[in-house]
Amino acid sequence: MTTEDIGLIHLGLLGGTLLTGALGAPPAEAHGGGLGTLAGLLGAAVLGAGLLLALIAWGGRGRHS
Repeated sequence: MTTEDIGLIHLGLLGGTLLTGALGAPPAEAHGGGLGTLAGLLGAAVLGAGLLLALIAWGGRGRHS
């Protein structure tokens, strides 16, 4: 795993964290948490996409070397 792969993982983690934090603010929780739940799902999707990109990049390098 290279620093580029690690960077992609961190980008996915950071994106998921920022999205979840921005949309899942306390006012959303006051309204039953509907927006917080949506933010959690979107954050997980961003995180998953970042991890998937990293795995694809890492797997592609392994096949060509």
